[in-house]
Amino acid sequence: MTTITARIGGYVSGSFIQAGLSALVTAVALIALGVGFWFPLAAWAGFASLIPIVGAYIGGAPAVLIALADSPGKALSVLLFFVIWQQVRDYLVGPRIMKNSVDLSPAAVMLATIVGASIGGVFGVLLALPVAAAIKAVTIEYVLHEGEQEEAPSEPT
Repeated sequence: MTTITARIGGYVSGSFIQAGLSALVTAVALIALGVGFWFPLAAWAGFASLIPIVGAYIGGAPAVLIALADSPGKALSVLLFFVIWQQVRDYLVGPRIMKNSVDLSPAAVMLATIVGASIGGVFGVLLALPVAAAIKAVTIEYVLHEGEQEEAPSEPT
């Protein structure tokens, strides 16, 4: 069971790595776009990115509103950044981080996320990667290694 625990721990650490990266990228973008209050807005965006599917939008909404107070063009630029960053994070960065964290291929990460969302919505997405990692660990540990143990010669009595 330590393999399953390690994989679930990897999922949690991978999620926090993604959140930190989201906060950092958001901070750089907000500074570059000249949005005030960039530090708390970036911290909020990083924290909100822990929420699957809608986290990027929840995290970006306050920044868009702050930018709107300055100008509609700036608000549109901030909105465009968040839409692009959410796509990059969900389809390029996230699967690679999770591959290393839970020892699943990027394709397995994407497939597990899609299946989890289809079956259980937001809660399915939250549980998809830990469940997929646990299934892989159990399969390797008990199904594949059990066959190896049966083939080992027994000692004569």
